[in-house]
Parts: sequence; C-alpha cells; structure tokens
Amino acid sequence: MLYERLSRVRDAVKDLKIDDEDWRVKTTAALRAALPEVAAVVADALEETRRAGDALAEYRREVYHAPNAYRTAAQAWRDRGDDFPTGSELRDLDYEFAEAYEKTARELPRALASADRVKEQLPALEAFLKDYKQFLTDFAIYMRAVLDAEGGESLTRFLDHKRTRHKAIDEYPRPRR
Repeated sequence: MLYERLSRVRDAVKDLKIDDEDWRVKTTAALRAALPEVAAVVADALEETRRAGDALAEYRREVYHAPNAYRTAAQAWRDRGDDFPTGSELRDLDYEFAEAYEKTARELPRALASADRVKEQLPALEAFLKDYKQFLTDFAIYMRAVLDAEGGESLTRFLDHKRTRHKAIDEYPRPRR
C-alpha cells in the first residue's frame, strides 16, 4: 500500500511538464497536496513494521516447540486408532488425523524459517522508513520556509533530489515470500 501510494504521488508529479509556463506552481501544488497523505502512510508503515517485529517474535516463541507437540499428538491419535479393529472407519480416521499432525509438524520448521527471514529484513525497512519520515519532515519545513520565499530555482534542486529518493524507493528490495 505504501509503495502504491508513493507511486501515485510520483506519477502525478513526474507528468508535469517543465516547459509549461506555470510548471513550478503546478508542481508545488501537487507536492503540497500529497505531502500529508504520504507522511501519514510512512508513519503508519513505520508503526506496522514495529508491530510486525513484535508479532514475529511472539510467533517464534509459540511455534518453536510446536513440532514436538504435534508429533506427540500424532502418536496419541495412532495409539487411539490401535484401539479399534483393522479396517474400522474410526481407526482409519484416527490414522488420518495422525498423518495430518505429522504433516503439520514437518511444515512448522519451514514456516518458522520463513518468518525468521522476514524478521531479518525488518531493521533495514525500519531504518529506511525513519529516513524517509525525516525527509518528509524536512521537506515540509522546506516548503514553508524556502520554496514559498524563493520559488523556482530551489524547486528545481528539490525535484532533482526527489527523483533520487524515488529511485531509492523503486530499488528497495521487496520482502521475499
């Protein structure tokens, strides 16, 4: 969602033609309109990144010993199935439950490894979001203090800097699934 919103803002600004007579006014208006939304999205993304780290830590604690518990449960289902005669429907169901528990026990380590890979990427994402949040704060100050007073030339410098930032966003590695 963050990437999509930032892409919409970037697309709105990049379509402005510099050869238009009033391109600076249009660009400034587009940036002003987008700034609060983008800042809110970045703040939300930063908070969600922190929550995701906490949730993944809790998930790891919960799932770490689960394979042993599932194997124990599978054995309990097999033991219960042994109480019924061979070919009995209840015996077959108990063995199916046991197999399902065994399958879950085999899958949990892979799920845990996947969660660990995502958790490893969170510090880089959080640092990136903090940097971008600071950039937006600086830009808001810039809009109020410099751009309104100076106008054109400083806007050109800022847009060059903004293009560099959006290139960094486009190149930021997306989490693998």
